[in-house]
Formats: sequence, C-alpha cells, structure tokens
Amino acid sequence: MAWPLALLLAAQSVFPAKIVPKVPEPDHVLARVNGVAITAADAAPFLWEWRGKEVVEDLIAYHMALQEATKLGVTVSDEEIEKDIERRLGLIRQSLQQGQTLEDALQAQGFGRSRFYVRLKSEMLLDRIALATFQPTAWVRVSAIVVPVDAPSGAEVARATARANEAYEKLGAGVSWADVMAGYGLPSERQGLLDWMPIAEFPQPAQTQFASLARGGYTRPTQTARGIEVFRLDVRGAEATADELELLRQAHLARFRPAVVERIRRESKVERPK
Repeated sequence: MAWPLALLLAAQSVFPAKIVPKVPEPDHVLARVNGVAITAADAAPFLWEWRGKEVVEDLIAYHMALQEATKLGVTVSDEEIEKDIERRLGLIRQSLQQGQTLEDALQAQGFGRSRFYVRLKSEMLLDRIALATFQPTAWVRVSAIVVPVDAPSGAEVARATARANEAYEKLGAGVSWADVMAGYGLPSERQGLLDWMPIAEFPQPAQTQFASLARGGYTRPTQTARGIEVFRLDVRGAEATADELELLRQAHLARFRPAVVERIRRESKVERPK
C-alpha cells in the first residue's frame, strides 16, 4: 500500500518537516507473532477507523486557527511552541512511574511530539487571536457589597436600596469596608472581591462613576442582577503591575476566547467528502 505523495507534501507544507511523523514503508514489519509478520500495510486500515477521526478533527481545528491567524497577521514561532512542548514534557517526566519511559507515557495518552505541536500551535494561535482585542484600560478590579433583593417588588427594592445607601454613607464617613460588611451581616467571603471585570459589563451608572473615581473609591448604590451593589474600585487595568497584567490577560482569555473559537467555527466552511 503506497502512501499518496500529495498527502505527505500537503502535511509538510503547513508543518515543519521535523515534526511530521515518518510514515513506515508498507512492508515494514511492526511485530511478529510466532513468526507471522504484522506490517505497516496491515495496520494502516485499522488506524484510519480507530484513530482517524481524532487526527482529522485536530487538523481541522489547526487549519481553522491558522487561517484566521493569517488573516489577522497573528503568528506564533516554532521556538515558542518547542519551549512549551519541553515544559510539558518535563512535567510528564516528573510523574513517570518506576520503570516507565517518557515514550511509554506519551503512547498511553495517544500523544507524541507531532500531536503536541498541532494542539499547542492551535491553542497558542487562538489565544493570540483573542488577545488581539485585549485593552487593559477596558478592565477594572473591584470589590462589591451586595444587598440582596429578596422579592421582585418595589417595596423590597426600596428596602434594599435604603440599606445599601446606609452602607455607602458609612464608607464615606470612614468606616472600614470589612466593618461595614460585618455590621450589615453581608456575605464577607473574600471581602467581596470580584477580581477583574470588563467595565462594559457593569450597569451604566457604575460605568459612569468609574470614569472619575479614585482608586479605593466607592460607587453609589446601583441595582444589578444580584441586588443593590456598592462597588469599590481596587485597581484600574491601566495601573496593573506586570503580575496583575498577566492575571488580567488570563481573565480576558477566559471570558472572550470561547466566543472567538465559536465564531471561527461558525464562519469556517468545513466539507467532509464521502
């Protein structure tokens, strides 16, 4: 059984030659059972049925990411990919069982260097596509005091708003954030820290106040899906330290990357000839 030259050349055109797995000659003997040879040609049809779908799906995802990245001018170098591969292989080496080799562990997981390359390049390209819209100035890290609205009635909203206004006034008078939360019996887990959030996801009144609020300042009570909230501005994205900026990038990816992947899949035309 000869391997189509066009298929091999097509694979090498989008992958570095060094990561394209070497295809054994059809008559290459893989094993012998009581002297009976099992050749590459014997195994090939079963590989297509047993693992072919996995390979095709990985390559489809790779081409989707690569084509979108090319369109946007986004790149990932082979050096970056190799560095990440070595990092991950190092973690696998640390978890090897006694007598187990790295090759054994990779085969057990259905992975080799070529699959690492395909998966990692796809993932890294998608990350960079998502980060193309990343703007630190569009993010803030806040904490919140939440006064729940127990029922969807005007009276209950008014009651919760009054309590939130009292909390806001105490904060303005110098009472500490922790004491205000404790004094009102409000949930104090993590002291109300919400971490990084896009400014656009806050209610409009809070967005407007963030524009002029000093670090550590408080917004007036604002109604949200959780109740009536007072937000404390902890850090603006533009003021983030190097470590905070990395956390902010990860928050951006967690929030927006799934939508990027979904958009690319929706806009890609994938044909599966029978």
